Amino acid sequence: MDLSPLRALVRNLNFAAFGVDAVLESDPPGGFDPIATRGIWLSPETEDYPGGADLRRRERSYVLAVPLADVPHGSIVLAPLPPFAADLIVPPPPPGAILRWQVDGFAGLESDHTRLRLILAPAEET
Repeated sequence: MDLSPLRALVRNLNFAAFGVDAVLESDPPGGFDPIATRGIWLSPETEDYPGGADLRRRERSYVLAVPLADVPHGSIVLAPLPPFAADLIVPPPPPGAILRWQVDGFAGLESDHTRLRLILAPAEET
């Protein structure tokens, strides 16, 4: 018995019920067209031993699950602040504000979604 239609329905219902609107953008601009999607904020993660050759500080990263998409490392995600992080950013943004997040890595790849590890992007210079 093929359950893939049922799995697709459950995935779509989860993203509709628990998701927030998000836009995936290329950084630098022009790499790909912006992708409008929905994402579900998952529990934040802290890497005890950040991988790679770069010396990096130990900081909290936020995990946003999005439907399967080819998202390059360093891309920008425009999404609201997760509700559990409102007290972690000083000064806190106004409710519902759209923030710029940078894809810092991938927390996992499932059969129907990608888990993006995000950090707040540096403020744009104007």
